[in-house]
Amino acid sequence: MSDYIPTQRKNRNKLPKKVIPLKNKDKSDHEKWYPGRDLIDFPSPFCMYICGPRNSGKSTLIKNILARKLYDEGYLYHFDGSNTQEYDDADLTILEDIPSNADIPIEGKKVFIMEDVPYTSLSPDQKTDLWGLLKYACSHKNMDIIITGHDFSTSVPPNIRRLFNVFILYKIPDINSLSVIGNKVGLKNNDMHELFQLCSNAHDNVTIDMTQDTPAPLRFNIYKKIALDDDNFS
Repeated sequence: MSDYIPTQRKNRNKLPKKVIPLKNKDKSDHEKWYPGRDLIDFPSPFCMYICGPRNSGKSTLIKNILARKLYDEGYLYHFDGSNTQEYDDADLTILEDIPSNADIPIEGKKVFIMEDVPYTSLSPDQKTDLWGLLKYACSHKNMDIIITGHDFSTSVPPNIRRLFNVFILYKIPDINSLSVIGNKVGLKNNDMHELFQLCSNAHDNVTIDMTQDTPAPLRFNIYKKIALDDDNFS
């Protein structure tokens, strides 16, 4: 991959007649899947949405993800603010508000978690700041972003939904609302319903992983790979 394209006019005719891959220094720390990598250790940076009802295990799952990572900075924006003790066993800074992209340092690996804060409750400025984190800080400032919610269709608008590349979904009553995610990986409504038949208890979940070169695009409870054929899931 090239670091340099000649800018002098006299050198321009030396360029090959093809698009030249160029390194982006902002993205030099991006991780990749490799053989044997723990399936819960999603390569950084990623944007993850975890959707499920109360007491399904969303926070426990997040802590398991954090346990596989070594972050320089971790931030938590929680519905209950500084009153919550839910993450006392995690090394996270409790925030009073959603940080702007300008507040995020360039150096180091970071994670931002927004726990059970309805998108509809955010102010216009907060929505703008969240967009900046998802759209720019994630990829250019090496920040993993994890957002949780109790539903999907009403709490995540399309312009935000498109920025996630990992979805972890617990069984919810309105499975049809998840069809917008299924469409991204070629799953129809019937497929989504059949997929969630695997979930026999409140803590079971399905992962739709769209990270680059993922070894397991569809999974049950993070680790069991799901194969889709014409008749059923296995």
